[in-house]
This record gives sequence, structure tokens and C-alpha cells, in this order.
Amino acid sequence: MGYEGLHRWNFDNDDGDLIVWSPDTRHSVRSSFGDLVQVKVSYDGEWINCALSKTKSALG
Repeated sequence: MGYEGLHRWNFDNDDGDLIVWSPDTRHSVRSSFGDLVQVKVSYDGEWINCALSKTKSALG
């Protein structure tokens, strides 16, 4: 889709971390949120599934 509109980003599982990337940039969800969010990622062979949960440190 030429990285236009909603097709601008790709999603990958990197050892339990959700990676959001395009040809020009790469973002780690775990690194972006630090200890504020627990990241759980799995891949079932077709779909990447991700759950984000607030940690106790995020709650104050």
C-alpha cells in the first residue's frame, strides 16, 4: 500500500515486545512506556496479539 494512510505502520513481535515500524523508523512499545506498562505480545502464525496493562508504578 506504499506506506500511506492506515497502511503506514507494520507491527512485529520481538521477544515479547511490540515493535511498530515503517521503513524510516522503529518504535519499541516496551521502551516507550518503560515501567508504566506491562507488554504481552504473542503471534499465532497469522496475527500478532498484544495486551497492555498499567503497572502499579503507573497508578501512582
